[in-house]
Amino acid sequence: MKRYGWFSVGLQALMLLVIVGAIYEFQMFRLYAWEANHLFQFDWGYCIDTLSHTGGAMLVASLLTQFFRFPWIGVLCVLAVYVSIFLLTSNIFKKCSVSSAFSGWLWIPIGFLFLCIENDYYRFQGHVTFLMSVVGLLGYLSIRKNGLMYKSVVGVFLTALLYHLIGPAVWIMVVGAFLLGWKTDKKEVLAGVSCVLALVVMGLVSVELRWVGSMEKAFLPALYYDHPATYFFPCYAWISYLLIILTGTCLSKWANASIFRIKTLFLVGGISALLCTLYIYRIVHSPLGYKILKEQYYVEHGCWEDIVQMSDSMTRNHFICYLHLALAQQGKLPDSLPHYRVFDESELSTPSHVKKVRHSLLAHVYYHWRDVEAASDEALAANHATPGECNPEQLKILIQALLVQGKFEMAERFIGQLEKTLFYRAWAKAYRPLLYRPDAVKHDSLLGEMGRSIPQNRGNQYRDVLKQRMKDMLDACPSNPILEQFFVAYMMLGHGG
Repeated sequence: MKRYGWFSVGLQALMLLVIVGAIYEFQMFRLYAWEANHLFQFDWGYCIDTLSHTGGAMLVASLLTQFFRFPWIGVLCVLAVYVSIFLLTSNIFKKCSVSSAFSGWLWIPIGFLFLCIENDYYRFQGHVTFLMSVVGLLGYLSIRKNGLMYKSVVGVFLTALLYHLIGPAVWIMVVGAFLLGWKTDKKEVLAGVSCVLALVVMGLVSVELRWVGSMEKAFLPALYYDHPATYFFPCYAWISYLLIILTGTCLSKWANASIFRIKTLFLVGGISALLCTLYIYRIVHSPLGYKILKEQYYVEHGCWEDIVQMSDSMTRNHFICYLHLALAQQGKLPDSLPHYRVFDESELSTPSHVKKVRHSLLAHVYYHWRDVEAASDEALAANHATPGECNPEQLKILIQALLVQGKFEMAERFIGQLEKTLFYRAWAKAYRPLLYRPDAVKHDSLLGEMGRSIPQNRGNQYRDVLKQRMKDMLDACPSNPILEQFFVAYMMLGHGG
């Protein structure tokens, strides 16, 4: 068994290295983008309102995701969830005399959880609630046998409590307890049935009280991301996890017959999980979408050279893109334009159709153009497209634009929102003294420049005639080097007529 122990540890270490490498190489900056999805706010009203609705454990997830601002912390948090699920379930198998050979198969549901990261609207809440349900399953199985009635009552209470905290993810605990109870003691099946009934009742009550928006969100993983039609990987993770428990309870005696079977099953499970995850990931992963998120991180941190370095002359670029913004920041856009291929397209076409990503891109570009009205509109749209509607980087752009436009009441509301966050509180407090003081806004170096860029003669709508819009802003404020370079580049692309 010692040889098997080393074999098991080695394979698990290999799987962890693969997952860490995959997240670091392909998903680290997507985790950074998750920070904005239901960003945690230090406000009692926000916390009480969240806890009063089904899925209140979102607080735990958002408390962690605020630190995803530093991408490596996101990698470590996700990895900690995967390791915890594996170790806790291995402990469950040991407690219920399920063969350790089936531990290798646990990487299949973990692989599906990893695939969830590809969804821009997915919330880390889905990972956290999966883990909490596994913890609930272990706690339920740890109840001492004090009679069927006692275990049924405790199970119903635990199911109701966990459902309110984590929503439909409690299916993992309820069905897992039913399957493992059926293996150990047929009488405990009745306790499992009572837990299932409690879950169904809680789901119906939550829909009736409007704690959740629909039956789909009450009983499926759709509660954990705002666009359920995108992916169903959380559901696959639930189903595969429960199938592994079912298979383990049925085939444990057969698997434990020899060390060869244990090793073989463990190895087949681990390799199957790896191959399955890599195959599906290859299908669903969008290199262009991830590239844009990576560029967004560099823009928000002022790393312009990094954007240029990760681009190549063979890839065709849209006129409005982060690469052109980076080149303009370096004063190289008109000179470098012949070295890069540009789509012959309508002026407002962008490389992404994901609303949150697309509006964020436009907001950043228009902000650096000092196009106050356009930046305000796009930042507001990006914030609305973000789960929880507290996208800090877009709110920063929006607040500055609103102050310049004299819309102080709206600006005050968004400043108050950022003041409730951990990493953006100081920035928001620095802008609060400018509220309801138009003269102070005009004398601010940045906001004053943005205000001077507003054209007095708006002419045609910029969404129809982008060239005229840029020209009007340059006439209003000639000392705008970013916009000037974009204007010259636009003329070079054949729009000079």
